Amino acid sequence: MRNLKKNVQNAVNSFVQAADIGSTFSDAFYNKGISLLKLGKYNLAIRAFDAALKQHPHDRRTRAAWKQAQEALLAKSGTESPALDTQTKHIREK
Repeated sequence: MRNLKKNVQNAVNSFVQAADIGSTFSDAFYNKGISLLKLGKYNLAIRAFDAALKQHPHDRRTRAAWKQAQEALLAKSGTESPALDTQTKHIREK
């Protein structure tokens, strides 16, 4: 399990670097979000998916992953955070 977390964290680092290289790499943001979701870092995953959706707002794959991260965060916290509410508004406007 520890090795898996290390591999996922390494993947996150790679996707962060790719996203930093060019802000138009929506796949990098998507993959970063998936990796963060697997690590249980739901807020950060939502931010990554949000960045991908800013570039491609109608991407079904990213929207589904964003929703999964949101639901996981809500299940974990039991309440909706103000940041999450802002992000939800952004998605609903698209």
